[in-house]
Amino acid sequence: MRNLRFLSPEGSVGKGKKPWSDPLIEMMFSWSVADVFNDKLFQDKVVEIPKSFVSIETYLNSFVYPLIEEVRADLLSGFQSITQAPIVRVLSLQAVKNEENSYLAVLDYSSYKPTNGDVVFLSNGRPSQASNLLSNGCSDVNLALFIGGGYERQRKMKVSNKLGIEKLKEKNKGASFIYAVYLINVTTYKRIWKALKSQLNQLVFQLLPNPNHSSVSGASALLDTDSFDLRNVELKEKLMQFKLNNSQIDAILNCTKSSKLDSKHRIDLIWGPPGTGKTKTVSYLLWVLQTKKCRTLACAPTNTAVIELASRFLSLAKDDCSLHLGNVVVFGNETRMKIDEDLKDIFLKFRVEKLQKCLQPISGWRSCIKEMIDFFEHCLSWYQMYQLDPNMKNPKGSMPCHGALLSLQDFVKSWFVQIQEEVTRNLKILGQHLPRPLISIENLRDINEVCDLLGGFLHGLTMQLDVQVVEEAFKEDNAGNMLCKARSDCLKLLRKLLLTLNVLVNGNDIEAMCLQHASLIFCTTSTSSILGNVKQIKAIEYVVIDEAAQLKECESLIALQLPGVCHAVLIGDECQLPAMVRSKISGNAKFGRSLFERLSQLGCKKHLLNIQYRMHPSISYFPNSSFYDKQIKDGPNVLDKKHEHHYLPGDMYGAYSFINIVGGQESSFGHSLENFVEVAVVNQIIKNLHEESLRMKQKISVGVICPYKGQVQAIQNKMGEYDVSVDFTVKVSTVDGFQGSEEDVIILTTVRSNTYGSIGFVSNRNRTNVALTRARHCLWILGNGSTLSDSKSIWMELVLDAKARGFFFDANEDMSLSQAIIASYIEQGSIDALLPIHALSISQNEMEESAQKDESDHAAITSGAIKSFIEDGSTEDK
Repeated sequence: MRNLRFLSPEGSVGKGKKPWSDPLIEMMFSWSVADVFNDKLFQDKVVEIPKSFVSIETYLNSFVYPLIEEVRADLLSGFQSITQAPIVRVLSLQAVKNEENSYLAVLDYSSYKPTNGDVVFLSNGRPSQASNLLSNGCSDVNLALFIGGGYERQRKMKVSNKLGIEKLKEKNKGASFIYAVYLINVTTYKRIWKALKSQLNQLVFQLLPNPNHSSVSGASALLDTDSFDLRNVELKEKLMQFKLNNSQIDAILNCTKSSKLDSKHRIDLIWGPPGTGKTKTVSYLLWVLQTKKCRTLACAPTNTAVIELASRFLSLAKDDCSLHLGNVVVFGNETRMKIDEDLKDIFLKFRVEKLQKCLQPISGWRSCIKEMIDFFEHCLSWYQMYQLDPNMKNPKGSMPCHGALLSLQDFVKSWFVQIQEEVTRNLKILGQHLPRPLISIENLRDINEVCDLLGGFLHGLTMQLDVQVVEEAFKEDNAGNMLCKARSDCLKLLRKLLLTLNVLVNGNDIEAMCLQHASLIFCTTSTSSILGNVKQIKAIEYVVIDEAAQLKECESLIALQLPGVCHAVLIGDECQLPAMVRSKISGNAKFGRSLFERLSQLGCKKHLLNIQYRMHPSISYFPNSSFYDKQIKDGPNVLDKKHEHHYLPGDMYGAYSFINIVGGQESSFGHSLENFVEVAVVNQIIKNLHEESLRMKQKISVGVICPYKGQVQAIQNKMGEYDVSVDFTVKVSTVDGFQGSEEDVIILTTVRSNTYGSIGFVSNRNRTNVALTRARHCLWILGNGSTLSDSKSIWMELVLDAKARGFFFDANEDMSLSQAIIASYIEQGSIDALLPIHALSISQNEMEESAQKDESDHAAITSGAIKSFIEDGSTEDK
């Protein structure tokens, strides 16, 4: 295999080969088309990643080939989707001097704007299908990696095959353009590779634990309150005031009991099942770390999780005047993060833009303050000059005074307002956005005081004043004049700020300055790699990883390998969805296993958050029994009668029910599955809910969870849109798309319906757990009870439980559902299949009338606008 000659198992460059700055990318560039399409290329190299390791070397190397195989599988997936992939026209390609295989490309951004790390396929046009690459006998692949920007539409790229690119250029000379078709983004893969090859952080040695290793400890150990000092006792009392339960408080206190003076490296685990207030707990954990002045990185696998955590912390921090938001930074891709107005205050890009203007030498804060000092000292002489020349401009060189000659008071007010606005804005930016090490508490007090004084001076100028009073305000010897006193106090503070507030930073270094001095940084785990490149950055002491069970262990090393990290807190739930892995070979080798899960399997203690506040007790009962060994208690809010909602009449539509659909037919939908009968039932239930919400004028959020993308598409197509007069939202998505979210009502369609009990990946316990724990008030499960029971999986247990608790119903018990099922068979032309299944005494004419009525009703409500959307996120396996 020609690709292996570039890389030894230890990751070094092979003999006789010129060193390459990125061995992983060089290996990818060396693959032929056949290599990319060969699922067995690394089969003999990928071995199962063990639970424990004898050395750091074997630990890090255990991820190398599974990572390489995952890159190959991801690249293959990109080729297989090439007919729908984003594409950009390359207007010109010019080789970069003295840089091997580097080109500057001028692109037409009309349809796709590449970002750094994007790998594209260069060709004369979009291939009609991926298999053509093999059938045409193509050996080398013309790949390019975007590695930087240029002017306007110019981008820098590294190519895999310079000869192939030159042939493409020659072939297209004077004719058509070259096209770049998106395949994958390799940024995270490169960062993982770097973490696997980096100089080791001491914390990594704690990742090879004996199950009883003292440095990997869950917060579940009982607190020795006698050893706690008074501050910790006070902290516990304060946390209790925030309405945290005992398990949440114990988790926070145990994870923060080792102070920054404690040099011992350790890892803590917090286990947060669905609805147990995990994000709330983490936000208060971060708050405690800030009060202890511990420099902290808070990260998560996705932008969505990072923004949720940052938003929760921000709402908490705004209620605590002791926390300085200039110490808090969120950074990453603004578009992907969907930064709202509230988060802009702590978003790095926004902060840099603000500070750049504020720190300008000519028009920045120092210039404004000097201008205000000049105004206070020379205002009377300026007015005398103005009387001689009414067309004179203000100190900013603009806005000449026109019309009748201004009185002294009007002159003072008009000029003061312009300068005061600039001074106030600049000083508030400094006070809000500078990190605490660069601005003292005394500076902040002075800024607030001078802004208040300037505001008070302006207010005084709005009153009707004698000319003498205004003149005396600008004289040094009249302490009895309130304006004079305000002016004098302002001058003292402004001069003091010029002397004491020394922010000496080049405009280009502001971003680095913010990261160097921030005490709390939010970003994705992958993006945290950038922190390792910031010069003179202060060491990160704590790494807090939220949703840690959704993160590949090797990806968590990106954050854990940062210099100075001595304490990590992992928060997650290994009973929910793990990280996605495209390669079956790497998946079977446990490449998708998280560090949280592995440490749990080794017996490391975890602190369990043991009270859930989301689900009605009837909903939480089965997941609690099946996945959490009945360790989770129902919170007082879900036990309250107010949490019980009856959105539709009948026992079938209580808090929890399994609605048995006999005879539903699963069918292929491309590479996915759908069940048209369950689609019809889902559509009818949503229609009923919509009508009821209009009648009762109540807000309802509905989620429809499908294990297959084909079912998602079928439901979306059938459902259409609803004209609403109250808030009625519907979200249709895969199980992956619902992880971390919740709705009032969840309708779960299981799709599988056959006589042999085959349910494919629907049987996955983690996926089942996520699907069953998204509902607040009602969870209605649709499925073929016989198929699910015959699967001998978790679904057999669920069906038996529903029957035992009296929550098992037949869809035909509801006339509207029965009619919807009949109509779906007629629509599919399968009336003959319907008769043996449904013992309904309905004639052919009655069935057709029912179908016509259903279609008429559906058409009447598909004209409006409902917030319905699809989120594709699942990897499917029939």
